[in-house]
Amino acid sequence: MDERTISPPNDQLRLEAERLTQSGRGSLPPEHELAGAELRGTDPAQLIAQLLEQRHELQVHQIELELQNESLAQANLDL
Repeated sequence: MDERTISPPNDQLRLEAERLTQSGRGSLPPEHELAGAELRGTDPAQLIAQLLEQRHELQVHQIELELQNESLAQANLDL
């Protein structure tokens, strides 16, 4: 996984999204687990590892967006 700098306001959202991902929230349907496995010349184990890593990143990002949306909705109600 590459190193990314997370801006301070998003640190807490990222950590919360990671926690929620570990608990199973935001998982993708099973048909997406092996998407692209038909690629020729690629080691299947390596491809699966890459796909799982990408899926995890997308799940975390999805949850970050959901948390931001909830936060914005609450801020809107507070106005």
